[in-house]
Amino acid sequence: HSQIREAKSIPHLYIAFDILDPIEADALKALHDQGLCRVVNSVLKLPCIEQHGAKSNKNNGQLTSAPKFRPFPAILVTHAIDRPAFDAVGDAGPTDSKTASICPRTYTYLKAMALGANVIDARWLIDSQSAESWMKISSYRIWGDWETYYNSKL
Repeated sequence: HSQIREAKSIPHLYIAFDILDPIEADALKALHDQGLCRVVNSVLKLPCIEQHGAKSNKNNGQLTSAPKFRPFPAILVTHAIDRPAFDAVGDAGPTDSKTASICPRTYTYLKAMALGANVIDARWLIDSQSAESWMKISSYRIWGDWETYYNSKL
C-alpha cells in the first residue's frame, strides 16, 4: 500500500538522535514501534573494508591498506531551526536557498559531523510519517550549528 511499509523488507534503517521536541520524539518512537527503523543512542565509527584498491599481503592474506571507517548509523536527526541564509552560507536551506537549517552545537552533533554522518532536521521524521514514505534526506540536511552560523555572519 505505502512505500514506508515496504521499508520493512529493507535491512534495518538505523537512526541516532540528538535534541528532539516532543512531536519529533513521538514520530521517531512511532516509526521505531512500527519496525521501520531502529533507534540507537549515538553515532559510532565502524571499520569497513574497501573492496576496491585493498591489497592482500602475500604472506598471510591480510589487507595491507589503511583501514577505512564509516559512521554507524549514517543518520543523526536533531531539532533544527531555519535562519535566513546570507552570502557566506550560500545554498544551505532545507527547501530553498533563502534559509539555513541550524542546530545546537552538542557533543553528539560534533561527533556525527566528524564521522561523516548525515545530520538532518527531525522534521524528516514527521514528514516521512505523514507521507507514509521515507522522504529524501537531502531536503532536510542541517547547514551547521548555531555558533558557526552566527560567527559566519561577523
